[in-house]
Amino acid sequence: MGILAFLLAIVTWGLSWLAFPFFANDQYRKSLLKDGYVPEDQVGRSPLTADGSVADEIRKLAELRASGVITEEEFSTRKSRLLGA
Repeated sequence: MGILAFLLAIVTWGLSWLAFPFFANDQYRKSLLKDGYVPEDQVGRSPLTADGSVADEIRKLAELRASGVITEEEFSTRKSRLLGA
């Protein structure tokens, strides 16, 4: 990538150095996401509550418990995680 940036700088008389940081930053961000890093605005958010309220998610968990998909222990653990306890 560095060699390509150098060659572009030569061809464009250095003007590519003005645009290169934007592309490099995007590539760096994508590599961090691929490695498992989470954006700052999503830190601490439960994936269960991304689209619904906590009450809705607890209701869904109760339905899963009633149908036998999850155990009582799993229900309690997930419920306390949702409530932040």
